[in-house]
Order: sequence, then structure tokens, then C-alpha cells
Amino acid sequence: MENKKILYKVFGLWGSFIGMVVLLSLGIVSLCSFFHFILEHDLPIIEVWIIEHSWEIFLLAQGLSAFLTFKIFNVGATGRHIFKSLLSSGVEHELRDVFVLVSFMVLTIVGLGDVLRNESFQWNIWYLIKAYLYNLIFYCVIIFLCFNLIKKYQSANTSHPILTVIGFWLITFLGHRYFLFFPHNMGAPVCFNLFIIIVLTLFRKPNWTRPFVFVCCFSAPVAIILGLDPMHGAMKSPYFLLRPPGYLYLTVLSFIAVGYLWGGPKKVLKKILQKS
Repeated sequence: MENKKILYKVFGLWGSFIGMVVLLSLGIVSLCSFFHFILEHDLPIIEVWIIEHSWEIFLLAQGLSAFLTFKIFNVGATGRHIFKSLLSSGVEHELRDVFVLVSFMVLTIVGLGDVLRNESFQWNIWYLIKAYLYNLIFYCVIIFLCFNLIKKYQSANTSHPILTVIGFWLITFLGHRYFLFFPHNMGAPVCFNLFIIIVLTLFRKPNWTRPFVFVCCFSAPVAIILGLDPMHGAMKSPYFLLRPPGYLYLTVLSFIAVGYLWGGPKKVLKKILQKS
């Protein structure tokens, strides 16, 4: 019973972080719109500006929310101590299964999604680098905050691991999908990425290296190259998927990924070998 209370407290803290992201993004959009109105800009111009700068608005809100969460709720080290804290704990050296998972996901999505070239895309290396970094920062803030929160309340994860994963994932995805007050593209691919990185963060023991590698090698590059960007979608990508992955398709992939990460195939193979 005590562990469940701790778990609900963890969910409350995480929900507070997501709520701050939503409210701060609304405040930033409202402030920017206010100055545009002072300059007598038309509404379509303001809308285009918000869409163009949606990543900057969102990441500013997310960064401020993470900082406030660290400070107000004393979740973990801040400032210059944060990197020392991350390097001293949460480092997982066994990454082979993450690379196998990344390879499988890339081959599956590219093979079944029917990749087409975006004829309207004009190659801009600086934009691609910037978009990659934006995606990386978006997921990494979630990874590092989730890691620090679970590290502080370890009993919540050890006593109810499945409920912890589902709770973190649902709060994160639903908060971003339905409560952001500006145009975005946070659909099935973001839902899938959030689920996998939360599983990897809480897998075996809390760590940040496994989900970080997954984001660097899969989530961020696939988003900018194949038109699955959480903000701009395929609007600014060199390629796009004719059949982008939907919720059902990615749910099946999620079950396969979790089964593999939890050693499902390995255990089955081991039993077969033992019987033979």
C-alpha cells in the first residue's frame, strides 16, 4: 500500500511537469501573439510565425518546466552538478539489444511504409542538423527527468514496474497530444517513441544511456528524414512515407520490442535447447 502511494506521488509529479509544459507553451504563444498584434500583424502572419517557430516555443516551455521541476520538487542535481550526477549513475554498458531493436525498427518502417521523395524539399543541411537536435532535446529532457524521478522513488518502479511504465507513457503522450495549444504532429510515431524510451529508461534498472542511444539512432533521424517530425511532420523532410505507421501497426511493433527486450525469444530458445 505504501509503495502505491509513492507511485501515485510520482505520477503526480510527472503530471505536474507535463502540465507546466502545456501552460508555459500557452503563455509563450500568447506573449508572442500579443507583440505581433502590437506590430499590427494579420492573424495569418501570426499563425505562420507560430508554426515556423513551434519547436523553439515548445522546447523553451519544456526546458523551463524541467528546471522548475528539478528546483521545486528537488528531483535531482541541477546546474553544473547535473552532468556529474548523470555520469556517476544510470550508465548501462550493455547496448547490443538496443542496436538490434533500432535495426529491426528501421528495416520494418522503411520496408512497409513505402518511402517517397519530397519534391518540394530544398536541401538545407543546417535545417536538418537543427531539426535533429530539436528532436534529440525533446526526448532527452523526458529521459533524464524520468530517470531522476524514478531514481529518487525507486520503490515505485521495483514494486509496480508495468504500472509505472504505462503511467509515465500515458501521462506524457496524452498531455502532449491533446493539450498543446499550437499546431503539432504528435501522433502514432511519437506515441511509439515515448513508449519505447520509457521502457528502456526503466528496463532492468533505471538508466539513461539505453533510451539515449535509441533516440540518437532511431527516433531523431527517422523523424527528420522520413517526415515523422513531432512538430512539422513531413512538411520539411527530404522523404515521406506513403503509408505512415498507424496506432495498430505500432502497437504490434511495441509488443515485439518489449518481448525482445525482456528476453522473450531468448527464454523460449533456452527452454527448447534444455528439452532437446
